[in-house]
Amino acid sequence: MKTGGEIRTFLELSLQDIERRNQCYAAVHDHWGGLVTQDRLPFFSNRVMHRSPACCWRRDESQVFNLNCVRHCKQAILEHSLRTSEPYLADCWKGLTEVVVPVCDQRQLLATLYFGSFRRGADCAGIPAELRSDADYSKLYYSLPELTGERQTALTREARLVALAIQELYRQQKEEIVSSYQGRSRQILEFIHTNAHRDIGLTDLARHLNLSVSRTSHLVKELFQRSMHHLLRRERVRRAEVLLQNSELTLADVADQSGFGNEFYFNRVFRQLTGITPGRYRRRLSEAGK
Repeated sequence: MKTGGEIRTFLELSLQDIERRNQCYAAVHDHWGGLVTQDRLPFFSNRVMHRSPACCWRRDESQVFNLNCVRHCKQAILEHSLRTSEPYLADCWKGLTEVVVPVCDQRQLLATLYFGSFRRGADCAGIPAELRSDADYSKLYYSLPELTGERQTALTREARLVALAIQELYRQQKEEIVSSYQGRSRQILEFIHTNAHRDIGLTDLARHLNLSVSRTSHLVKELFQRSMHHLLRRERVRRAEVLLQNSELTLADVADQSGFGNEFYFNRVFRQLTGITPGRYRRRLSEAGK
């Protein structure tokens, strides 16, 4: 069996090969902050941004353009990927087409793979009316490779293999996190790791363990010297630290996707456990990257 490091290397090389063969760019969105190494480093920190020139066109200079892109790739795609585990085509508001592949483990969405941008057909029907008069964008659009049926089939086949490798990497990393625990301790940590982004609590854990709520509460404190509430908050803060590395996510997005539900509660808990606010944490990351 390959190690986590070997699988990560394989994944990056595979994505690069797909990009070269299909004249496209690959992006990976970790929706819940769960695709991390044992040291809590993101698997795909260099794959968050959509790097296609057509995707990037005018995003930095237009707040409206940026907001429309976020609504499509961060919200609409997430909602659709939660409803299906099968690859599909997505057309964004700029008329660009991407091959989208949900990455799931036991029916739970882990991440989404994006491959694009492509154009469909030789005419300008794919370009929205409000952009057709822009000569620069039309030129950019026509320079994109066409998504033929043959290319779509081949690309989808390769993307499925990448999704399976990410799934295996996730399972290995989760196993490493809980490998030193056995019995009930392991069950509890696996439950938290798998469901931290959801609206869960002690009652849900009790149901999972087939125990009463009272017995579950005592058991968690006996095994970890911490409450379920504390363990859950700690895991969610760890997820948030990963998601904060994605500069396109608002603090409200990070709060929601890491399981906190609302930004005010997220800010309070994050500061309690780390000593700084989420905004300050993100600024430090940005300053360190300069």
